[in-house]
Amino acid sequence: MNPRTTVLLLLVALGMGSWIFLVERKGETTKQREEAARKALRIEQARVTGFTFTAGTNLSVTCAKQNDKWRLTAPVAARADAGAVDRLLGGLADMKRGEVITEQDRAQRKTQLAEYGLETPRCSVALDLGGRKQTVLFGRHAPVGGALYLKDAARGEVIATDATVTNTFPANVVALRDRALLSGTAFDVKRLDLRGGGRLVQLAKNEKGDWQMQQPLVARADRAAVQGVLDAIFEWKVADFAADGVADFSLYGLDENAVKVTLNAGDKADEQVLLVGKQAGTNAAQVFACTPPEKSVYAVSTDALAKVHSQINDLRDRRLFTLSGYDIAAIRVQQGEKKLELKKDAQGEWSITQPRPAKADGARVQDFVTQLTGVKIEDFLDQSAPNPGALGLAEPAWRVTLLKAGAAGATNAPAKAVPGEESQTLLVSIQPRPAGRVAARMEHEATPYEIPAAALTNLTAEPLAFRSRDILLLNSGDVLKLALVRGGATQVVERAAATNDFAVVAPAKGPADRALVADVLSTFCFLRAQRLVSADEKELGKYGLVEPAQSLTLSLKGDASLSKTVLIGGATDGGRYAMIRGQDLVFVLEEASALLLAKDWLKPTAPPPAPATNETPRAQTNLNAAAGAQP
Repeated sequence: MNPRTTVLLLLVALGMGSWIFLVERKGETTKQREEAARKALRIEQARVTGFTFTAGTNLSVTCAKQNDKWRLTAPVAARADAGAVDRLLGGLADMKRGEVITEQDRAQRKTQLAEYGLETPRCSVALDLGGRKQTVLFGRHAPVGGALYLKDAARGEVIATDATVTNTFPANVVALRDRALLSGTAFDVKRLDLRGGGRLVQLAKNEKGDWQMQQPLVARADRAAVQGVLDAIFEWKVADFAADGVADFSLYGLDENAVKVTLNAGDKADEQVLLVGKQAGTNAAQVFACTPPEKSVYAVSTDALAKVHSQINDLRDRRLFTLSGYDIAAIRVQQGEKKLELKKDAQGEWSITQPRPAKADGARVQDFVTQLTGVKIEDFLDQSAPNPGALGLAEPAWRVTLLKAGAAGATNAPAKAVPGEESQTLLVSIQPRPAGRVAARMEHEATPYEIPAAALTNLTAEPLAFRSRDILLLNSGDVLKLALVRGGATQVVERAAATNDFAVVAPAKGPADRALVADVLSTFCFLRAQRLVSADEKELGKYGLVEPAQSLTLSLKGDASLSKTVLIGGATDGGRYAMIRGQDLVFVLEEASALLLAKDWLKPTAPPPAPATNETPRAQTNLNAAAGAQP
């Protein structure tokens, strides 16, 4: 492109951008001016840093913004209700302009400010706008229409506005005071201390949002239970402002004997303290409280005290495993010398890796994980419990480890396993305890627990409990030949390359029963055991598998090593014992599948037609009858 053309296009683009900017800016300014013209006074609420509201001679309240928070500074030093302050200032900023009576209008009408109630205003608001002062005076209502007269003290005109603005005016000092005992939200709290009644409970929240108990012992805390305490504290409201400027708080039981709640949102500067003292006078439903360093005493309801006095165990996490069942990628179960290990691959498929590799039943494994992660702690044994040896945890009967994906040992990828976060190991005692419970402990925690014994009824280190019942999974289109051995006789069908149909080739040749062969392929190419019986069985005779009653061999495309032979042995409840030749697993085959192989694969031929005869049917019948009557 020509450089001159490029420069020209650039100048045009800059020019259009500047024009659009100026038009938009002018349009916005015009809109703002039109909006301002509809307002009674130009009051920029965002710039207000303080104000004094005065009504007559009995009420004068001063508020100031300190560290972006509103506080009353006179007649009492206290936290202000931010909502009430915003409503007051918002009402002033949004006042609509009605009739405007200028000084010239008043001169023509021969009216004085007193006639508008503005010589001695009913109330006034003196605003501090960051160094600039603005005072608004409010007078009487207009004789017609109910409008309210007001005036900027620095200007001459009188303005009529909607009288509803007075709905936001405080009737007393209390109307602007914050009735919440504490500021902020429960979500911001990172530390919580509860003292009183000779106990101390300290809790801290980690980066993941989980609560940990640090005193009187180190233990997991229940997130919902702690949140319930915090919600109750932050919802606690002042029922009455009992006293201000208090010098001796002990008169209200707010001394070293008081219940003390300390909350910290991150550092010392964010710390808040709540003290709860004795009964508020004769009202048994209220107690005194204060929030140092405030010098005020409040009367508050006793409703939230039950939460503050929660027992230690009520705040503890009763989950046995804290890992989510969906995150588990490996399981290890050890019972004495017997060990079982299962792993989940990237596709979510489970397999047995120890004691020997095998495909696992994914649904069965997931049910096992769900059951384990759903176990709840019945009781906390802690320091009052016998020593680990007495509980049977020094040499536990069971060790059960759950590992998350990415934890060391869960996958082939190396990762740093953090105890309790990436993997958790449960130690279980075999010693029975009262109420159908057993003792247990997480290896990374010092605290022993009691859990229901019934929750571990499916705990096992037997591989067969998790092994998949899928025995064969073959493509029926790859089967070239089927050989059935039954009662010493062998029957064989082969697939014809030209027609792709099966035909009987032994012991005699002939067409095969297509429907029967299709049923056999459907059953045995997708063979699933009714149940698993034994692995690495040495005594196959007791299952009738040393000399099986019948066997079926499926020969596949490729060399002979690709063939699979199903051996079918003795009868058992609901089926027949069976196994795949060369494999270690004895299983039960449904009886219907075994009966399927009792049928002849040769397609039945039609019976020969009856010989022709000249006799009538009746005559032939009589002849036969006569023949039968001869001696």
